[in-house]
Amino acid sequence: MVVEQAGLGLRIAELLGLTVADVDFLGRTVHVRHQLSRDTKRLEPCKTPRSVRAIPMPDVVGEALAAHLAAYPPVDRFLFTGVRGRPWWQMGAAVSGSW
Repeated sequence: MVVEQAGLGLRIAELLGLTVADVDFLGRTVHVRHQLSRDTKRLEPCKTPRSVRAIPMPDVVGEALAAHLAAYPPVDRFLFTGVRGRPWWQMGAAVSGSW
């Protein structure tokens, strides 16, 4: 997660809201389309229209993300989840809810 956040320059809610569909490995691009809400623990729109963007994915980020996905295949659509498959939240635990 640290490599992805630093390499892409994402806000924490944007990073934790990334889904498999947001990553284009062939095009080496990550699409920021939503973020994980701190309050509802669900995907919600980005803060501003300018926050929706496509970011070039550096090789080091792509390699780290590919290794992460190989070690921890997504249970649902989220890239970063806890042991129960729920989205990982910035306080260090997977969020509760009906994910």
